[in-house]
Amino acid sequence: MIPRLFFFATSLLLLAGLPAPVYAQSPAGTWTLAIDAAGDIHTSELRLVEQGDTLAGTLLSSDGQPLALQTVRLAGDTLTFTFHDPQHGNMSAHGVVRDDSFSGTMATAHGDFPMTATRTADTAETAEAEATAEATGTAEAAGTSDAAGISEAKATVSGTWQITGDVMGNPIDSVCILEESGASIGGSCEIGGEAIEITGEVTDQGFTFQHGSEYNGEQLTISYSGTLTAPESMEGTVTVDPYGVSGDFSGDPVSERP
Repeated sequence: MIPRLFFFATSLLLLAGLPAPVYAQSPAGTWTLAIDAAGDIHTSELRLVEQGDTLAGTLLSSDGQPLALQTVRLAGDTLTFTFHDPQHGNMSAHGVVRDDSFSGTMATAHGDFPMTATRTADTAETAEAEATAEATGTAEAAGTSDAAGISEAKATVSGTWQITGDVMGNPIDSVCILEESGASIGGSCEIGGEAIEITGEVTDQGFTFQHGSEYNGEQLTISYSGTLTAPESMEGTVTVDPYGVSGDFSGDPVSERP
């Protein structure tokens, strides 16, 4: 469970830095992104595409491989996204889009670092076609072993799980009962002695589920996105919105699987 103190401290920091409201604009396109890690500048290419009412995309890793973004959200002019880098673990970006510029912070296991990005002249249509092709190629390169893992996740996600993890140094500890029905996931998570209803779905990449929470009258959403790494374990990323902060979680069965 994430302590209430964490939400209080985080909300104060974020509210203090909120910009004046502006009209939402599409961030779709190709961006040159730079992260300032204590004076060491790391550059990469970020590609964002619109898929109906949602956003998706990729970010090139340090060795030039496209990393699929796990969550991409635009609220007003605030853009957030998360991804997993095999070399650096789970990372999350949070910043403000102004026309063809994007600035904010990149949260990593080693700390938070300033981040800026500039949109190139590529059209949104070109970026969408290329990012979709890269995402498809990444999925195909995973091979039949990943396909077997997806099948396993769809067949065995139901059960009672001990969920543990960490969001920026704040521990997560809850028991969640997942009930799969077709492509939907229901059930509840016991947090602080209270059973909170969850909703979710099984996807081609694994599974997602989320539940609500509240602090000082403000509604929060805790979202989990993961895969079964073995018949008796799961792992993935947990995100707290509207703050856009994220971390890792893992799960082990509490009782015999149904």
